[in-house]
Amino acid sequence: MRASSRWKESSPERKDSRRLTWVLPTVDGRKTLEGHLAALAQIAGSQPNAVN
Repeated sequence: MRASSRWKESSPERKDSRRLTWVLPTVDGRKTLEGHLAALAQIAGSQPNAVN
């Protein structure tokens, strides 16, 4: 599946017809997500892992 695909496609590796969606966040979106994950980790009392 191409990362640029905008539609969900069946994963050929799965037999239960689950769908996969690939997303590529913008730089601002990644920073926002990392901020949210850090806040959730702080609430949960753990250190966040970097989003790769």
